[in-house]
Amino acid sequence: MEILKLHLKPELLTEHKTNRLYQQWQALLDSLEEKKISIKTTEIINQEIEAINSTSLRDKSLQNLLKVKQTFILGLLEKDEKLVPKNHYRNRWLAVGLAAFGISAGYDLRALAQCH
Repeated sequence: MEILKLHLKPELLTEHKTNRLYQQWQALLDSLEEKKISIKTTEIINQEIEAINSTSLRDKSLQNLLKVKQTFILGLLEKDEKLVPKNHYRNRWLAVGLAAFGISAGYDLRALAQCH
């Protein structure tokens, strides 16, 4: 089964952020064409693309829709197909490491400085 293309009207892509999100979607869909994806996942992706193609939202609302759908698709691909973007795990664990160790280490150093 083939993945549908994203077709938004040019007048909806006037803002820079919206245009950038649209380009990210195009790159995602182009890269998915090269991968072997299950029919179930392809059907779900096509449903999401149809929802985007049929929207009349503009500006921030369209940006939010594109972000939400993109996050959903990336989560679906990670969970069902074991496909993740480049550096996905590095970025995820970097954030966890900073939150768990970096903040507490900084707090400990500040507490030591106040004791002296």
